[in-house]
Amino acid sequence: MIIIFIICLYLTTILNNQIIKRSTIYQDIIKYKSNYETPFIESTIIDNKYLIVGSIGKKVNVNKSYYQMKKLGFYHANFYSYDYQKPYLNKKYIILKFNPLLKSIVVISNYEVPFFTSVTTFESYPYQLNMIFINKYNYHSLKDEINYGNFIYLEDDLTFSEVIYLTNYWYQKGFKIIKLDDLQLN
Repeated sequence: MIIIFIICLYLTTILNNQIIKRSTIYQDIIKYKSNYETPFIESTIIDNKYLIVGSIGKKVNVNKSYYQMKKLGFYHANFYSYDYQKPYLNKKYIILKFNPLLKSIVVISNYEVPFFTSVTTFESYPYQLNMIFINKYNYHSLKDEINYGNFIYLEDDLTFSEVIYLTNYWYQKGFKIIKLDDLQLN
């Protein structure tokens, strides 16, 4: 009797999975999920002193997403459910840079620019960062030294127009500017 019950339960599960996989909501989730996923990249330790920060991986949880959208009755990308994988971090290492594949830089400044990390946020940050310091005297020579993954500290002596000039220059070179909070290091 128990064996028959187990076989019935197994066959019911298989049948239920087949019905789910044939639904348009499930098929749309499978079709479009790659547009909403980001690859996980592990952090790299160099010379047991420095750390290159990886990037957080975001993967669509197909089953949770399906059941959320099934309650709605239709497919909608805002109702994806995700599983996250975070890179290794440890405060004992100096963060050399973050992953260059993000094609981004972090700019830290006193200026209240929405996409910069503010100095007050940076000062309360628990990690040691390996930074490029840019001031009024070196910004012409250093602006071309910037690479993907760099942390840049804009010093107080730069004028707002010089800050805007640097920002526009880096955008034209293909950099995205992100905040420390966007890296989710803490």
